[in-house]
Amino acid sequence: MVRLPRKPSLWIKFFLRIAFVIVAAIAVNEALYFASRRQTFLMLTLVVLIAIAAVWELIRFAFHMRHRPPVVEIDRQPLAYGDTADLRVIEKHPHRLAEIGVRLIGECSTCVATDISEYREMKYARTRCYEEELLRLQPSGVIDRTVQVQLPKSPPADGMKWSIVVDSTLECGDVIEHPYPLRVR
Repeated sequence: MVRLPRKPSLWIKFFLRIAFVIVAAIAVNEALYFASRRQTFLMLTLVVLIAIAAVWELIRFAFHMRHRPPVVEIDRQPLAYGDTADLRVIEKHPHRLAEIGVRLIGECSTCVATDISEYREMKYARTRCYEEELLRLQPSGVIDRTVQVQLPKSPPADGMKWSIVVDSTLECGDVIEHPYPLRVR
């Protein structure tokens, strides 16, 4: 079986949050300088609140990062439309999980155009065009389940991007989604 990589990586998210905390610390330093010179305490208060929020987000993310993402393996890649494949989900530490679910998600691009006289606005977005729940259970021990994934016989829309999403509901009520891209030809 081939192990699917989680995208985006948790480490990249963690280092981006650290970079945001560093930028917030620099902003607090600059705001302190301006507050001491010009008595602009409103700007100082706003920057300090943003810095506190950045540190809080980093702490919260570090807490969630202790919950390791599950291992997802597939028997073959890439898949073609109409193919069936075995998908194996392994969760070694389900002690803080209330529920775990596995879904097959197909995302497509949408474009909305707005014409106002000579002004034209184009908005592009990714929406979920296809969603199928493969597994949902409340863990009592180590999870090692194999389920079958079947892609539709034809793509529901042009430019589809497929992924397996494992959503872990923690006992405190937070939901963490772990996306695993799936290659389809």
